[in-house]
Parts: sequence; C-alpha cells; structure tokens
Amino acid sequence: MTDRKTAPKSKAPAKGKASAPTSPAKPAPKAAEPATKAAPAKAAEAEKPVQTAAKAGETAVTEVKKTQAATQDAAAKTIQEGSNTMANTTEKMTDKTTDMVNNMSERAKAASEKTTQMMSQAGEFGRGNMEAFVQAGKIGAEGMQEIGRDNMEFAKKNFEDASSAMKDFTSVKSPTELFQLQGEYARKNFDVMVEQSSKNTEKMVKLWGDMFQPISSRMAEAGEKMKIEA
Repeated sequence: MTDRKTAPKSKAPAKGKASAPTSPAKPAPKAAEPATKAAPAKAAEAEKPVQTAAKAGETAVTEVKKTQAATQDAAAKTIQEGSNTMANTTEKMTDKTTDMVNNMSERAKAASEKTTQMMSQAGEFGRGNMEAFVQAGKIGAEGMQEIGRDNMEFAKKNFEDASSAMKDFTSVKSPTELFQLQGEYARKNFDVMVEQSSKNTEKMVKLWGDMFQPISSRMAEAGEKMKIEA
C-alpha cells in the first residue's frame, strides 16, 4: 500500500521544469522531411544509368533488327538478281542454241540445194559437152565428105587430062615434039597438084576451125559459170 502512494508523487513535475520536455519534441518530425525528399532524388539518379542502359539496349536491339532486316533484304535481292541472271542466261543460251540449230538447218538446206543445183548443172554441162562433140564430129564428117568429093572430081579431071595427053603423045611425029609435050604436061600437072593441095589445106584448116567452134563455145561457157560461182 505504501508503494502505490509514493509512485504518483515521483511523477509530478516541478514548477520550473514543466515546459522543458515538450518544447524539443515538436521539431523532431520537421527534421526528418529533408531526408525523405533527398531519397527520391537519389533513387532517380540511381535509375538514370539503368534507364540509359535500357535505352541503349533497346537502341542496340533496334540496330540489330535493322541490320538483320537489311541483311535479309540484301540476301533476298542477291538471290533475286542471281535468279534473274540465271533466267537471262538460260534464255540467252536457249535463243543461241535455237539460232545455231536454225543456222545449221539453213546451211544444210542451202548446201543440199547447191549440191542438187551443181549436179543438175553438171548433168546439163555434160549433155552440152556431148552435144558439142557430136556437132563437131558432124561438122568434121560433112567437111571430109566435101573434101573427098573435091578430090574425086580432081582425080577424074586429072585422069581426063592424062588421057588427053596420052592421045597427044601418040600423035607426035618426032622425039623432040614428044619431049616438049611431056614437059608441058609435067608442068601443068605439077601446077594442078600444087593448086589442089593448097585448096585441100585451106579446106582442112577451115574444117578444123569449124569442128573446134562448138567445143570452144562450151569451154567459154564453163569459164563464165566458174567466174559467176566464184
């Protein structure tokens, strides 16, 4: 019982010390306010490198994506160009092969036509040559027949002259007259023989020229054809 009575006495303040404990207790919460304001600033400053790193990461990712897109576009473009080049090359090779085949076909056709034409021309030329030789032989035969007829007439006339001379020889009265007639007959016969030989030579020369004329014409025609073909 005594302890309960003494306790309140000790809690009662003194008259001069009643306001002292209360006055310093009020400013304590005010001193804590600057500390709370500085903490968000430090947190913001601490978050800046994180945000910068995040932005840098996003920028790097964006650049990587752009680089990947550009690489893919370049690869697609390269593949497309390669495909176009292959298509153009294939088309050119096909066109070139087609042109080559067509050119070979045209050349083969031209060579075949030329061979056929040459064979036809060779046949015609051979026939022309045979006709020229036949014509030359015909001219020669006709000319030799003409010369033969002239020689037969000459021989007949010479026989008649010889017969007439024999009659004259039998009618002579002296050897001197006989020698004179024989000399005249010999000179006359010699002149006639020379004249006849000259005629035969001229006729043979003309005959050979006439015979060679068809052959010469064929040779000239062959030369002209060779010039044209060359």
